[in-house]
Amino acid sequence: MKQTKLNELSELIKNNEVTKLSKRAPLFGGADISIVSKIPNINNDFYGSPQFIITKYSKELSWLVYQLKDIFYDELDYMNKYPFYGRLAERANKSIELNGENLNKMLTDVLDEAKEMNKEN
Repeated sequence: MKQTKLNELSELIKNNEVTKLSKRAPLFGGADISIVSKIPNINNDFYGSPQFIITKYSKELSWLVYQLKDIFYDELDYMNKYPFYGRLAERANKSIELNGENLNKMLTDVLDEAKEMNKEN
């Protein structure tokens, strides 16, 4: 079931449909990550700053992360959500670092990380 949904997301990415689907998506923030189009001016010493993913495709990436949140909902809890979202964030940032602002590559890389985590369970 999960693999089928992940494959469906892969098709949406390949068919360049994510931008259209993500137009009304809120930006994702939670579990110590924050997806933004530009770095905010934050000074929060108590909780510390989240790991930022800074991309002009913040809506598209947020949409994908929300889709993954729904797919993995039954497995995520207060303990494992931090490594789950952390790995997605690291993969997104690595993709941006290596490939620049390449939307399909970034989304595919993040989805590949989710698929890898699915195999690990």
